[in-house]
Amino acid sequence: MADTSNLPTDNSVKNFTSESLANFTVMDSTECVTSSFDVTIERLDRILFTVTVVLIMFSMGCVTEVSKLWENIRRPWWLFINVVGQFFIMPLVGAVFIVTLNLPPMYAVGTIVIASCPGGPYANNFSYLTLSDVSLSISLTACSSVLVIGGLPLMLALYSHTFVDDGGVVPVSYDVLCVASVKIIVPAVSGVLIRWKLPRLASVIEKSASIVPFGLLTWIIQKCFFTREIFTSPWQVYAIAAVFPIIAVFVGFTLSSLFCVESEKRRTVAIETGCQNVGLASAVITVSDVESAHEYQLLAVPLLYGVFLFSYAILIIPTYRLIQMRQDKSCEKDDIEKFFDDSNENIRSDSDNSKYGSVEKMLRGPVKMTMLPREPRQPESR
Repeated sequence: MADTSNLPTDNSVKNFTSESLANFTVMDSTECVTSSFDVTIERLDRILFTVTVVLIMFSMGCVTEVSKLWENIRRPWWLFINVVGQFFIMPLVGAVFIVTLNLPPMYAVGTIVIASCPGGPYANNFSYLTLSDVSLSISLTACSSVLVIGGLPLMLALYSHTFVDDGGVVPVSYDVLCVASVKIIVPAVSGVLIRWKLPRLASVIEKSASIVPFGLLTWIIQKCFFTREIFTSPWQVYAIAAVFPIIAVFVGFTLSSLFCVESEKRRTVAIETGCQNVGLASAVITVSDVESAHEYQLLAVPLLYGVFLFSYAILIIPTYRLIQMRQDKSCEKDDIEKFFDDSNENIRSDSDNSKYGSVEKMLRGPVKMTMLPREPRQPESR
């Protein structure tokens, strides 16, 4: 007969089963709640970002005239300057920062991702608020959003293996890149068509152009809030995120200055080069098969870059507009004074040639008038 002394009793089996079931149920429900919450936040994140990008590009399209847009498209050197700055010089600058500051591997790959991204939709708004060439900005954004489908994977292939043993740590999803391009191009073209066919409606939509960028700022804030681990990043990450927008603007301004372009277009190229697409970088990292422990390290530089970029914009754009308004007022005052000076000179020259003498003499003293003798009235004949 088999020895059953080591087998658990009925009560122990019941206790073991109930405790195990309870523990299993609690753990499973917690995981389900966490998973459903993360899915909900991710959906809201995508909806907020998509709606904001569509509204920005649509409103900027309503500002753009077809003739100016076509004129910029016909000149490919603008695109050449932008491509050289965004897809070649900026990734190289990011690599120099990584080597100089000895950045950890995952943070380094995140730096290369944001450095290789094209100009974001908020670059168009910044161009609009700084009185730059919006049509040129939209042209550069649309073209670079198409070229990023090949440019971003190429830059990651060139630089990622230098800083990480596994060069494919961030496999690029071409679906994400194509969808990002569609989000930018289709609303912009729709806005341009409305400007062409319905100018009154376009002028109404244009009024919201200065408000829409706050939607992207809200998206960046909530993204940082739900990825709070990025605030524990080393100081090198903060240094790169703070300096990178300034260096990018300087690169764009310098490249455009080499071609001796107008100041308006120079500002546009500088803004387009300095405003990398944070949303695209975040989407590329989020959809990649990266461990959750490393994901926040990859997102640290792009998100902090967005925080510093908007902080600079909030400080610089109002200051620039205030200086511009003062300069416009001073120019108007000078024009008015010059107008009156020219008018007075014309009056003096005309009055010197007149038979009544100068106007000043007429105004200073009484005018002597000679009375002609009145002829006597002849009596009427009957």
